[in-house]
Amino acid sequence: MIEAQAGRAILWLPFAVMIGAASYFAWPFEPPVWGGPALGLAACAACLLLAAAPSPDPASPKRVACLIAAALMAGLAAGALGFTAGQWRAAAVQSPRLTVPIGPVGVEGWVVEAAMGASRPRLKILVREIEGVEALPRYVEISTTQTGAIQPGRAVRCFAILRPVDGAMAPGAYDAAFNAYFERVGGTGFSYGACRPGMFEAPDNQWDNALLTIAALRRAVTETIADAAPGRGGAVAAALVTGDLSLIDPATTLAFRNSGLGHMLSVSGLHMGLVSGIAYAALHLVFALIGPLALRYPVRKWAAAGALLVTAFYLVLSGNSVPAQRAFVLIGVAMGAILVNRPAITMRGLAVAALIVTLMSPDAVVTPGFQMSFAASAALVAAFEDHARRRANQPVAAPGLLIGALQRSWDWLFGALLASAVAGLASDPFALMHFQRMAIYALPINLVATPVTSLLIAPAAIVGAILSPFGWGDPAWALMGSSLDFLIAAASVFADRPEAVRYLPRPPEIAFALCIFAIAWGCLWRGALRWIAVAPFVAGIAIYATAPRPVIWMDGGGQALLARAGQQNGARWTVLAERGAAFETERLGQLAGLGPNDIALVAPPERCAPSHCAWRTTNGRDAFLVITDAGLQNACVTNSIVVTKIRAPPGWRESCRTAALVGPDELSRRGGVSITERPAAVEVRFARREIPRAWTAR
Repeated sequence: MIEAQAGRAILWLPFAVMIGAASYFAWPFEPPVWGGPALGLAACAACLLLAAAPSPDPASPKRVACLIAAALMAGLAAGALGFTAGQWRAAAVQSPRLTVPIGPVGVEGWVVEAAMGASRPRLKILVREIEGVEALPRYVEISTTQTGAIQPGRAVRCFAILRPVDGAMAPGAYDAAFNAYFERVGGTGFSYGACRPGMFEAPDNQWDNALLTIAALRRAVTETIADAAPGRGGAVAAALVTGDLSLIDPATTLAFRNSGLGHMLSVSGLHMGLVSGIAYAALHLVFALIGPLALRYPVRKWAAAGALLVTAFYLVLSGNSVPAQRAFVLIGVAMGAILVNRPAITMRGLAVAALIVTLMSPDAVVTPGFQMSFAASAALVAAFEDHARRRANQPVAAPGLLIGALQRSWDWLFGALLASAVAGLASDPFALMHFQRMAIYALPINLVATPVTSLLIAPAAIVGAILSPFGWGDPAWALMGSSLDFLIAAASVFADRPEAVRYLPRPPEIAFALCIFAIAWGCLWRGALRWIAVAPFVAGIAIYATAPRPVIWMDGGGQALLARAGQQNGARWTVLAERGAAFETERLGQLAGLGPNDIALVAPPERCAPSHCAWRTTNGRDAFLVITDAGLQNACVTNSIVVTKIRAPPGWRESCRTAALVGPDELSRRGGVSITERPAAVEVRFARREIPRAWTAR
């Protein structure tokens, strides 16, 4: 079993780099600049000293212990490298951000993206000037009433109210401020009336000019596809080619998400892999049919180089999103392996790609797209390696057209089932952690989508992209749109089932960490040693099933409060929300494991007065939401939980001996809150840390 792991230990170094990068972003305060490099150099020195320690017997216990310690130091050095990459990235993307709401003010700039299909179209603007603001953000996002002639690549002027980007609504919720910081979006807001074309020249910076040129090209291609394939299928086709989701209606998005095809709406590994694979196969076939070339030159390498160029063009055309960049690096490593006569699909190639992506964009490590794509890819490569070894020891397929076709069909069906099951199992913990939802029918709908995507959608997209510059691409786009119409109909059949989506509460961090370790262990080792991963995976599930759940959720603005009331057997959720707080209520419910239909059935507490509302938690503790000063007197109960919208007098908590008190000052400073009852005490968690980091919402 140990001998089977030859060459596998080094695969843990990229994983350690990822852990180091994630540790930097989870650090409770900003570490010193020299911290990561100093730790890395010290760990490297210790590793070299331990590895070079003299020993007369290479197999002695002392020598083995030195080598194990050296390996641990190498892992620590790799973690320090990831930590340092996170520090560098956070400093490199730092740009001015709005700290307070301003406006209405004039905003001038150039449109980079235009979400045309939203109820209020949204523009992402490369900023040229904001009235009264000296330190200009790189980008701002503004929703407007209509776009008209405003297209990506054009100059624009808006009269808008701007504000800082909001942070997480509650602990564990999506943190818009984090993503905005690394995308260099310094503010968001809405315009008064429509934005108008700007009367100024293009930016002086050549990179910015290239960015705007690509944005204009993407919009032109999007409109070409939409014109050739009108309807829902054409809108999705445009999104798959250019990454522009603005034409997709909410019903289509919901059908894809609830059925388990949500990954198709993001240009990532699936699309990049299909494009590169089809381009490679087509070029290889063409070169192989030309005898003088095939007999004299390495046409396989030529095909790999050509496929890489095609994929690079697709990366630029699709908007150069972070998931697409990750997929391109993966494909670059695979095609590079072909160029140097190495196997294209190996765990080492995936590890190299993971290392490159982590060092380029360490902030992506804590995003769901990165985690789900690499977890699924690692699981698929591990399964592929095992399947390839078993196939090598099997007899050759039986001759004959009928029997051979049946065997190949069974191999394809078994491979599709295995790939969907393995990828789904590997990505489910991340979907549960980040989205608190699982698509029950993901396996069957992906079995339907795989052949349609591989045989119709992806080839049509490549043919359309090749022929469109000559004006001949409409039939290909029409075929692509029709295929996607079929796929949308199939997704709707699954998504409309009442049991299609299962909502579950957000898991504890320790359970999530155990599942990550189990997936890494099962993928990076070989043979029977993999089965040790079952222990941490089962432990993570057990912790998730038995961990206490928060009994109170509240957003940072104090607009919605979700509470668990009643005894354990008859406990129910109750909600207190202000008018217009439907979004906050739905998001808090999702964190608690409630779907939209469940939230619609939740009622307010039975004991509510103008001054306060009261209920009992599942453990029998009194809980209060205080609205006025009179409510503070009623909430003065020993060992109670009190959430108040007014400031409590100094010393009020001590005099009333409450178990927890959350007031408006804490909510405004640290964001939303979750309150959990534990055997020893009541745990209060806020969305933002006590010590802010560079990307913390202001």
